[in-house]
Amino acid sequence: MSICKDCHQDKVEEDFYTYFDKRDQIMRTRSTCKSCLAEQQVKYKLKLQKEYGLDLQNLLKYGITFEDFSEAFIRQSGNCAICKRKLKLHVDHDHDTKVLRGLLCGSCNRALGLLQDSTEIIEQALFYLRLTKGRKPNLLNLINQLEITSKRR
Repeated sequence: MSICKDCHQDKVEEDFYTYFDKRDQIMRTRSTCKSCLAEQQVKYKLKLQKEYGLDLQNLLKYGITFEDFSEAFIRQSGNCAICKRKLKLHVDHDHDTKVLRGLLCGSCNRALGLLQDSTEIIEQALFYLRLTKGRKPNLLNLINQLEITSKRR
C-alpha cells in the first residue's frame, strides 16, 4: 500500500504507474496515483484548449493522439516548427498517411497548403525569392532562369 501525494489516499500498488529510473537503473513507482494523473491530464488538456485554441476533437479526426501532440509541443517548445514564432499552433499532418509532421502557426500551415505540400514548388519558390531578393530583375532574364531550373528537376 502507498499514499498518493496528491489525493493523500492509501492505495494498492496497482493504482500507481511504474517507470524505469535510468540514473539508478531500477524500477520505481510514481508518487501520484493513476486517477490523480488522469485528472491532471484532463486539466492540462482544458488549459491547452483555452490558451492555445487547440481543438482536441480535431486531433482525433486526424488520428493524432493527445500524447503525439504533447510530444511535438514540448519538442518545439510551443513554437511553430517553421517560423519559430509562439502563436496558436495547428496540427500539420501528412494527408496520405495521417502521420503528424509537426505544429505550425496558421500562416505557415496555410502556406504549405497553398504550395500543395510540394517540395518541388517550395524549392522553386525559394529559388525565385533568392533570385529576386533586393533587386529589380529583368523580367525576361527571370523567366529564362526559372525555366532553366525547372527543366533540371
